[in-house]
Amino acid sequence: MCVKFGSNCFKTSHTIRLKFRLAHCIFSAIPTFLILHVFCYVCFQGIELNNIVTDMVITDDGSSWHPVVNLMDQLKTIDICDKEALHTCLSKLQIECDKSLAHRVLCAKEASGFLTLNDCYKRLEPQDIETKICVLKTYCAFLNGQPDLVTVNAMDMYIENCQHQNAELSLYGIRLIKLSCIMHETNRQTFVGEWQFET
Repeated sequence: MCVKFGSNCFKTSHTIRLKFRLAHCIFSAIPTFLILHVFCYVCFQGIELNNIVTDMVITDDGSSWHPVVNLMDQLKTIDICDKEALHTCLSKLQIECDKSLAHRVLCAKEASGFLTLNDCYKRLEPQDIETKICVLKTYCAFLNGQPDLVTVNAMDMYIENCQHQNAELSLYGIRLIKLSCIMHETNRQTFVGEWQFET
């Protein structure tokens, strides 16, 4: 066949090689192309991608976990009297929550973060100002961008701290009220009603 058609055979084999190389380039790029395609499609649909956490830890058995969830779970079990362990856990949790809204949302959904922080604060002795400040720092980092989580009972705690004689506790109380009201009209109106009730 090659002898009979001469140069045509060469052209045909050359064309096949070019097509093979082209196909190889296309198929090797498919994963990247598909990711880009899906990303563009999702964006055009108006879907928010900021709440997606990408630094999950995958274990050998296929299960996954994240430090922010793990730390919040640890906080639930720490003895409130073990100040060193409590402060360490809260500091690390604050760092994780400060990373992104996605981390905070994951913490709220997977580890009941809001209830856990509220419970941690309630268990503290009134005179334990230092630990209260540590809890409220982490609380502010966690609540940032999540005003929907705030309850009326939590609002009472914020206002109580806002009126505290300790300047730092008062500052974090004000900050929590601010974070609760940003882009949340219902919370704003509730706080206004609460202040009017007190006066």
